[in-house]
Order: sequence, then structure tokens, then C-alpha cells
Amino acid sequence: MYYEDLTPPEKITVDINLDGLANGETVYIYRKTKVSCNADLKGKTLLKYEVKLGDKDLNLPGSGILYLDPSDYGGVEELNLTINVELKTGTHSIAEHLGLEKYLGSFKYKIKFIHYADLSLKFENTITQDRNLKVSWKPLDLQQLQVSKYEVYKLNGYEETLLSTITDPKDPFFVDESHVLGKQDYLILTYFENNKIEKLWDYHTVQIEYPSGGLDSEPIGFDKIKVWWKKHMYNCNYALELEDGTIIDCKGNTEAEISKTYNFPIYKDIKLHIYPANYTGNISSTAYSTQLLQSSRVKDIYLSGEIAYDLKHKELYVKDQYVLYAVDITTMKTIPDRYVNTGFDWDWSREYMYYSEYFEKLFYITRDYKINIYDRNMKLQSYINWGGVTLNNLSVLHARKDGKLIFGYTDPDGYWTNVYNLSNNQLMYREGPDILRNYAKRSMSKDGTYLSVSEDNYIQIFSFDNIEMLNVNSISTYPINFEECIFSKVDDEELYIVEKEQFYRMNALTKNKTAYIAGKFMTEDPFTGNVAYIKNDNILVILSPDLNEEIYSIPVSRVWDLRLFDNILTTSKSGVLYYVDLKPYIE
Repeated sequence: MYYEDLTPPEKITVDINLDGLANGETVYIYRKTKVSCNADLKGKTLLKYEVKLGDKDLNLPGSGILYLDPSDYGGVEELNLTINVELKTGTHSIAEHLGLEKYLGSFKYKIKFIHYADLSLKFENTITQDRNLKVSWKPLDLQQLQVSKYEVYKLNGYEETLLSTITDPKDPFFVDESHVLGKQDYLILTYFENNKIEKLWDYHTVQIEYPSGGLDSEPIGFDKIKVWWKKHMYNCNYALELEDGTIIDCKGNTEAEISKTYNFPIYKDIKLHIYPANYTGNISSTAYSTQLLQSSRVKDIYLSGEIAYDLKHKELYVKDQYVLYAVDITTMKTIPDRYVNTGFDWDWSREYMYYSEYFEKLFYITRDYKINIYDRNMKLQSYINWGGVTLNNLSVLHARKDGKLIFGYTDPDGYWTNVYNLSNNQLMYREGPDILRNYAKRSMSKDGTYLSVSEDNYIQIFSFDNIEMLNVNSISTYPINFEECIFSKVDDEELYIVEKEQFYRMNALTKNKTAYIAGKFMTEDPFTGNVAYIKNDNILVILSPDLNEEIYSIPVSRVWDLRLFDNILTTSKSGVLYYVDLKPYIE
């Protein structure tokens, strides 16, 4: 009998390295994921290498790389991954030849498919201490996936520019010093260690708005304008671009002076450029907002209709869409606590109000056809209610010293002139309907003594001394040129005859008149008696009260709706009440 001693099999353990996970652990699959599966054969010959996912055999490539994708396993949340390995023992025994002696290794893992996983980055925009844009986000909390780096690109049209590479994935952020205004798109690529999943693409848009509040301006004389604006929250420089393309680079300053002569009222578009502090290119090509360069204006007023005045206290009464205000002429500011909320009221066709210095009361026509009577503190004292009669086309309104309130209006029957007794609140006299002179222009003298009614070239002067209207004079003018006649605000008997290209002053009773003045009559200052008219299209000339001396002139950008109050020139444009104080130049 023959015996041969054989070396017994080595005591070895078959090892599998599945992405470094221990047998029995779970593999999380969010996207198409690369899974490395390597067996340590211990130098032995491989008999069998079987990989199964659920009940399906997987053909493991020679590289040992599996790719698992949740989209291939719709509706399946979890499967078992089984790996079976058999190795020869290398003893050359009969048992080995018979396949009874071998090394066995069996490994099981759970594969968890995360369907529709949200792998998008959640961005937050903040500002650094240096006032630069900072964009940060929280790292993705993913099992078994480690970020290796981020790449941030700025997108401008089809152009991509690498802005930053972030290699510290624990605190990811980037700072963009060059974006201070408007819209900017960014592309953020997320790379994972060992390329376990393909890089992720995230887009982020930052919209930085223009500073709120816009641009403010204040003329300095007639050849300089000071402009200022709020400081932008981001680190930037500023520049002004004028309408002729001139660039005023303000660097980091938020105010500037423009040396240029503008016509009154100033109402010009100007570009406010906001550009990065490190920018070196052409400023005119940077982002800008169109701002309005304006004359001095009464704040918080959107003017609607006429302006009443108080000579004694140097005040104006103005009406905007919703509120009736008292304005101090010395400051051209609304007076605190002296206003009335009237509700929406917008009608340029009506004369709204008249202030009586004798009674120190303001008479105001409301939209519901009443005449409200306020004291100087804007407190309602009484009102006159006409029972729903529509007070359209109101043309005269005057409270005389003798207690008579005179006003006129048009209703469907014609024009009516009314004399009302303020002491007993009774109608004393009513003249009308004057159907033939519905559209005649009417003007009341300074003290309410006379009423002029003009149509075509014919002017009639009425008085109210005996309550009833009495025709005291008639005046004929040249029919082609005549436009209107306006009573003086400083002399009870004087009126201005306004023709197309000239005007003169005439006494309503004696018909004595001044010489013709070539130009367009504009206004008479009720405080000073100065008279203003337009000459040579855009020059406003101010004459002395006797019309014999030109005391000042100013270029204007409009030739209507110009008024003087104590040598303060006013006008309204788009509801804004603009003004310029001419006293330093006249007195």
C-alpha cells in the first residue's frame, strides 16, 4: 500500500472590496453610480465569480466596475446584491480534483435606490464685509458620496468664464467682486471623489436691483446742479451720463455737481451708471438706470388745479389728487398739520378755491358740488350745499369784504352768476342762464368789485354794488388777435388785455391803457405786482409793476402755466410743482 502525505489547505478568508463596505452594509444609489467590486484571490485560482442583483445575474466586467442607475429599476426601492466566490485550494488532492475541496466566499449587500433624489444645491446670496456679492450653499448630505471640488462659471450669453474652483467642500461659497448690478447667471459644477457619479450641473441667477429712491437734484443758481443718490449696498463706483453723452465719473462718491445751464423747469433724463470698483472698461457700456434731473420741487404734492394765495401770511394753498395743503412760501414746504384729506379729485377744468384775506378763510369747491369753507388751520367751518346741482365750468369765485360770495358755473341750461350772503347763508341774487355766453371767459377783480366777461373781441365789465349785476363798461378789441382779458391781482380796476403776440394793461373804467408789449402774457405776481411774459419763444421776462423796466429774465422750457408768487417762479409738470426762487437775482 502506497501513502503520500499532502499539505492540508491553508486557512484563508476570501475578501471582497465593494467600495470599501463591509459585508451586509447598504449601498445607496442616487443617480447612475459607479460601484467597484474587487475580490482578493489570495493568489489562488478562481473557480467561480457570481454576482446577482435580486434574482438577476450581472456580468461583472473584467474591470470590476458596475454601473447602477435608479432609472433602470423603476418602482424598486431595495434589492439584495449577492457575490459568491470559489477558489481552488491548490493542494492537488483528490478532493480538490473532485471539486469537494475549495475556498468559498459569499457576500450580501443591500442596494437602496433613491428615486427622484433632489441633488440640487440650495443657494443663499449675502454680502461680505467688503460689500461684495457672496453666494454660498450647504453641502449635499449624501450617503457614501464625497464631493471633491466645485467649479463656478460666469455665464454671459454663450460665453463661460471660470470664476472659482472650490476644493474645500465643507464650506462652499464664492465671491464675485465684479457683479454689482442687474442680472448675472452662474453655472456651478459639482465633482465627486472617484467620479462615483457624473458631475452635477446647477444654475444660479443673481438679480441685484438698482438703489431705491432714485436720484435727487437741486439747482445751484442757473449754471450748476447738485445731484445725489443713495449709496448702493455693493462695493461699486458711480458715473453720470448726460443727454449729450458726457460722462462724469464720480468714483465711489454719491453726489456730484453738473456745470451746465438748463431752462426752467429742469426735466431731463440722466443716466446713473453703477459699475464694479475694479472695472477698467468703457463706463458708457456699464449698467445704468435712467433718472430724472429736476428743478427744485414741493415734496409730496401731485398738483391738480389752481393755486390760492395768502398775501398776509405768505402762504399758498395747493391741491393734489387726494389732499389739500397749505405751503409756506419762505420754505416752499407743506406746513405740518395744515392739510385736508379730500379724497380723489382730479379735474384741471375747474378752479378749485379762493382764499379771502379779509375773512381769513379758504373757499374750496368739492367734487360733490359743495363749497367748503375752511379756516387757516384747515378746519371745516361751514359749507354751501347746492342740492346736487352740478358746478361745472366754475369761472369766478370771490368772497368780498361786504360778505358777498360771488361764483359762477354752467349747468345744462346755461351759465349762472350767483351772489351769496355769507352772514345768513342765503342766496341773494342769481343771474342766468346766459346761454349765449356759456363759453365766455370771466375774471374777477382784486376786491371782487368787478367782473369781466369776454368773448371774441367784446369785453363787458359788471359790478355788484347793488347786488344785481350792473354793466358799467364795454370794451372792444381787435377781433383777430384777441385771446382774453384778466383782472390784475394787485389793482381792483386794472385788467390785462391779452392778444396773440402782445398785451397791454387797461383801466376797466376809464379805458386808459399802457403801450403794447410784444410777447405772450404769462402772469402777474400778487405779492410784488411784477409782471412776467414770454419773449423770443423761451425767455421769460419779468417787468416792474409799472411795466417800464425789465428787472430779470430767465430761459424756460415751457411757455404756459408759469406763475409768480413773491418772485418765486412756479410751474407744474406731470403733477409735480416746480419752483425757482428769483429773489436773490431781482432784489
